[in-house]
Amino acid sequence: MASEHGYECGDSGGSSGGSGGNDAHAHIGRGCPLAQQVGVKPNEFHYSGAISACAKCQQHEVAVRLFEGMRRNGVQPNEVVYNTMLSACPKGDSGRARTLLQQMIDAGVAPSTKSYSA
Repeated sequence: MASEHGYECGDSGGSSGGSGGNDAHAHIGRGCPLAQQVGVKPNEFHYSGAISACAKCQQHEVAVRLFEGMRRNGVQPNEVVYNTMLSACPKGDSGRARTLLQQMIDAGVAPSTKSYSA
């Protein structure tokens, strides 16, 4: 099912085709013209929602690019973002999950029970 913007799972909304997601983080916050007018910058909430949508659509690599773009843009992930990333890990990819948990700890974000069960 397409979103209100016409995007479907696997579609970054860009024109490059392919697997999409190359400019996925650029689309965060574009959904609300009022947010643009008043200069709202994407925050943890926006990124968490976008990463969650990627996870639900099995777009794991797009989720990773969003997470990396978030940090490049100076937005520090919180527990919710890390837990969302952990849930976006493909089933059976325990190496990626362990890496994320270590990054979470290194960033000073305490993992919760949910972190370990994601």
